[in-house]
Amino acid sequence: MQALTASTGRLDTALKLYRTKFRHHHGVAIRTGFLRLDDGRDFPRDPDPARSPFRASEHQHVLRDAVREDVGSRPPLTVLSRRGELALRLHLTALYVASKDTKPGRRFNSQIKNADGTDSWANLAAVDGQYDQRRRLIVRAVQRLSAVQLAEPRSADPGRWDRWRLIDETQRGTPYLVPHPSEPVLVVPSLFFLNGWHLVLRPREIVTLLMLADLARRHPSDHAETGVGAPNTTRRRYYGVTPEVYEAHNELEEFGFLELQGGSVHAARRAGRVEAGVADDHREGRAQMEALRFNVVWDAAREDASRTVRKALLSHPVPPRFDEWSTKREPRAKEPVGRHAETDGESV
Repeated sequence: MQALTASTGRLDTALKLYRTKFRHHHGVAIRTGFLRLDDGRDFPRDPDPARSPFRASEHQHVLRDAVREDVGSRPPLTVLSRRGELALRLHLTALYVASKDTKPGRRFNSQIKNADGTDSWANLAAVDGQYDQRRRLIVRAVQRLSAVQLAEPRSADPGRWDRWRLIDETQRGTPYLVPHPSEPVLVVPSLFFLNGWHLVLRPREIVTLLMLADLARRHPSDHAETGVGAPNTTRRRYYGVTPEVYEAHNELEEFGFLELQGGSVHAARRAGRVEAGVADDHREGRAQMEALRFNVVWDAAREDASRTVRKALLSHPVPPRFDEWSTKREPRAKEPVGRHAETDGESV
């Protein structure tokens, strides 16, 4: 388990700001281009032996270049979340704040400072530490946003990041404008932010939740009747989500955001259904297996994030999916609040 990022006090400070000065109930419209590629992307279906980490010394730079190429072809959300945990929290925070008073089609011009004042970005993103450390962390996060074309400095000096602004979240390089309802958007309930879920969930959990929510938006009838599934080709080609990241659906089930159709994941495995990605394409001579199907439950956002996560982790020292082997496994670390480290390192 990861180290903590935000103390309970920092998280409480952030939530107080959301529930008072920054409170709104519009929902946050996120352009779907932020999390999904319209035309998909090509990716290798069969591993190249030269790209194996175990043979990295034999093929200098091949693995590094291959990973860089693969990550660079993903949609902005998964690119950002791979090595930008705080940057993702800051970006989602900025989208929430932008949707409060800025009308659709208008540019969000923030007067919020990085670390100065009560309503700073550092406080809104629940960044822990002393003033100088918090300021440095926010600057680094903004620089990370800039590196993936999601933010730019407002100063004429490109090296100054004390004032910055959002760029369109689909990486078009144009100024960020609050989306019109007519645009293809995924609307995230305001309670997701008011109750701190964007500050507590890890990047892979946010990526998986938004992917499944987008699939539910695209296939409402399927979602209502049988739930939505994410086969490996869909996840990899359109969302840039790897099998390791998709495992976050287990935690999202525990926290109440997902309901698996047909019982538990382990029961699904025993019934002959495996997690999407094991095999899913007849055209390549692979057995077709049914993808797990979920209902997305946004009502879970009504609960306080830190309390819900604390309760889930303390109630199940061994994750429920490992109950059958619980006597053979070490309990997972207790992880009460925050769950993040203010460093980059999420593997997406």
